[in-house]
Amino acid sequence: NAMPKSGGAFTGAVTTNSTIDGRDVAADGVLATNALPKAGGTMTGNVSHGDNVKAKFGAGDDLQIYHDGSDSWITDSGTGNLWIGAENNLYLADVAGNDVYIQCVKDGAVSLRYDNAAKLATTSAGVSVTGSITVSGTVDGRDVATDGTKLDGIAASATNVTNNNQITN
Repeated sequence: NAMPKSGGAFTGAVTTNSTIDGRDVAADGVLATNALPKAGGTMTGNVSHGDNVKAKFGAGDDLQIYHDGSDSWITDSGTGNLWIGAENNLYLADVAGNDVYIQCVKDGAVSLRYDNAAKLATTSAGVSVTGSITVSGTVDGRDVATDGTKLDGIAASATNVTNNNQITN
């Protein structure tokens, strides 16, 4: 039986030796058995997104990952926090992993780096600073730039306080 030229319905399998809507179904391999299910499933290939095409997550698109043509973005506009977890250590680094900006060691230090060298790191005793500290303003209410000149005349090995105004070796 022939299919009607407009309207109507048919039952059974559809077989073609040509194309449907310009697509070669046999060559494309478009079979329902090859499609991902609507719930669950495993993808075994890459998903490529063009510029400004966002991967959106959450009922309100709260988490988005995208590239705008110039910069790459991970944005979280939801009500909760954005967590980045790692079972062991966590690094923020260049794409090759050679230049580390921030290093977080599980049960250990968190290091901020300059040119891949740790400059500020947490320790079990507090904080370790490598290099000079430049301060503008006050520390504990004291103007370090002004008060620091009072320390210039004290020898590095001074240990004895002789009165409120003198420290001697």
